[in-house]
Formats: sequence, structure tokens, C-alpha cells
Amino acid sequence: MTDYGRIMREIEAEQMLKTANAASPINKRKEADMAKVTAVQILHEAAELKERKSKDYQGGTWTEEDYFPFGDTSYIHMIHTKYLRMRNICEGDQDTNFEALEDTLVDMAVYCAMFAAYLENKKNGI
Repeated sequence: MTDYGRIMREIEAEQMLKTANAASPINKRKEADMAKVTAVQILHEAAELKERKSKDYQGGTWTEEDYFPFGDTSYIHMIHTKYLRMRNICEGDQDTNFEALEDTLVDMAVYCAMFAAYLENKKNGI
């Protein structure tokens, strides 16, 4: 098992300990007296966001594999799409209407993590 798998299990365990009405890390980050944001904090938030989006997208009917029917190619395509979005935001001079650069980067990180999990499961025959 890679470090990624261990880290994701730790994140999931920490999330299970949270109470249902605790403020989300995203809301906490918006408070005026915030400390410096860390990559670990962003990754925790990305994991929470992925779980929430999975419920919306899959709704009990579809599996994650249904969204990536072409295996490696499907994951690479989604990561590439986010990469192009990132470049468009960074290199363009227009304002974004819907998805900020930070959102794109978090989405890209989630797709990369999903691809890593897919590869790990494929390697393990799962």
C-alpha cells in the first residue's frame, strides 16, 4: 500500500470522528483570524468535497468506475481537462464566472488521487 492509501485512511478516520454539526474546514478558513493555509488542510478539504460530490453524482445508481469507462484514458482525460482549465485561467486575462483557479487545482488533485487509487486497485487485482 502506498503512502497515499494510508493517508486517505487516516483522513477518513478523522472525518468519522467529527460531529455532524461541526463547522466545515472550508468555512473555518474564511474566518478573519485564520492561520496560514497548508497543503494538508487543502487535501483534507478536497477529500471531504470528493465525498460530497460522489453522493451527488452517483446517487446510489452509478459507481465511480461508470464515470471512467476507459480506464487510464478516462482519468488522463479528466486531469488534462483540468490542466487546460488551469492554463486558461493563469494565462488568460478574463475573469472567471464559475470556477476559480483554486477550485480547478483542488479538482485536479482529486482526479489525480482517484487515478492513483484506480492504479493501486488495478495493481492489486481489485
